[in-house]
Amino acid sequence: MTVKEFIEKLKKEDPKAVVIISEDAEGNGYSEIAEICRGFHDEEFQPRQKKLTPELITEGYSQEDIYEDGIPAIFLFRV
Repeated sequence: MTVKEFIEKLKKEDPKAVVIISEDAEGNGYSEIAEICRGFHDEEFQPRQKKLTPELITEGYSQEDIYEDGIPAIFLFRV
């Protein structure tokens, strides 16, 4: 799903509703979304960065997190 598709779906919902995400496809757990982060993903949907900056190094990123061919993505983090 793209951000545009996600926004279109959210437009139909109550803007005061809390956003909850399931732990897995079977619904074995639920949690509120705590953070949204912009980045890139690899073929396995793992979060990646395209370039290692001093700020990213300070945040704990390393060369292993770099993937130059990453696909733009938005990551939702649970509480």
